[in-house]
Amino acid sequence: MLFSRYESRRRRILKLELQLWLPVYKLLKPWLVQANRIFAEIEEETHVEDYVCVDYLRFSLRIVDKCHIPEGYLFICPPQDLRTGTELHVNSYQWPACPAYWSLDPSGADRLSPEDARMLGFPPIHIETFVQGKSWERSVYKGLRRFHEGKGFDPESREVARQLGYPLFEVLSNRVPFLARKVEPYLSCDFQDPELCRELGHFL
Repeated sequence: MLFSRYESRRRRILKLELQLWLPVYKLLKPWLVQANRIFAEIEEETHVEDYVCVDYLRFSLRIVDKCHIPEGYLFICPPQDLRTGTELHVNSYQWPACPAYWSLDPSGADRLSPEDARMLGFPPIHIETFVQGKSWERSVYKGLRRFHEGKGFDPESREVARQLGYPLFEVLSNRVPFLARKVEPYLSCDFQDPELCRELGHFL
C-alpha cells in the first residue's frame, strides 16, 4: 500500500476529502422495487424508515492544530484504498484499517501508535464519514408490497427487478453496524464535543 507523505512542520491545518456522488436516478427505482425483499432477507420490519438509499458519500480526514507540531511525517492512504469492491459495478466504500498515521521516519516504515504520537505532541488524526441519501416511511414500503402482490409478483423475490431489468442488490455477508448521528445537510464535525468524537470513532 502506498501512502502520501506530508511533513508535519509544513502542515498546521490539513483537510483532505474524498467525495462520491452516486447516480441516484439509477438507484431509486431499483431500491424501491427490491426493498421489501431485502428487508425480508435481513429480517427487518420495525425500522425500515431508517434505511437510506445513499446518493452521496464524503470521507474527510483532518488535522487541525494551531499549536506547535513536532518534527515528523504524516502518512495518508490513497483514495482508492477506501473502495472495498473490485468489480466495476460494486459501490462499496469504507475506511481501511489504517487510513493515516504519524511517523518520525521519512520512509514511514516505523509507525507511531496513536498513544505514542499523542505523548510526543502530535495532534490527533480526525476522520469522519458523511452519508446523504433518501428514505421512505413504512407506509410506502407497505403500499409497494400490496401493489406488487396485486400484479401477481412475490414482493420478497427478485421477480419484479428481473422483469424490469434492474440491477439486483445484494446484502453484504460481512455487514458491520456503525455509530452515526443525524445532522443538518453538509455539516462537518466542529470539534466542540471531543467525547462525541471518541464515541463515534473519529479519532485515530
